[in-house]
Amino acid sequence: MQGLFRRPSGIYFLRISVAEALGTTPGYWLALQSQRDLWTARQTAKERKRIKRMTLPEPIAA
Repeated sequence: MQGLFRRPSGIYFLRISVAEALGTTPGYWLALQSQRDLWTARQTAKERKRIKRMTLPEPIAA
C-alpha cells in the first residue's frame, strides 16, 4: 500500500482499483475529489479578504 503513494500515478491506480471493487468508475471518484477540493477552497475563501472586481477598459472607437 505504501508503494501506491510514493508514485505520482499511485492515486490513479487506487481510484481504478476502488472503482473496480465497488462497481463505479474512476471518474466518479475523481468528481468526488474535485467537489471536496472546491468545498474546501470555498470554506477557506470565507476567511480571506475580499478582492475588488476588476473593470475592463472601454474599447477605443476607430
